[in-house]
Amino acid sequence: MIFFNEARANDMAENGMGQGKGQNNPANGMLRDVTDVDGDGQVSRQEFMDAVPAWFAKIDRNDDGAVSVEDFRKN
Repeated sequence: MIFFNEARANDMAENGMGQGKGQNNPANGMLRDVTDVDGDGQVSRQEFMDAVPAWFAKIDRNDDGAVSVEDFRKN
């Protein structure tokens, strides 16, 4: 079984990072800039939990209810 961090590392190795690469990466949906809804510079538990469903749906590209290596492969 491959864990999320390993799948993410594989994705970064395959797709690269920096210089515009990865700017559409679904993982960016959990950045503070996105999840700090009230703009106080902190992400509360509620703000984080409210962001999870949309973030998870973006990563689960094959819509099977689980995030796997297959979800990180290029189309």
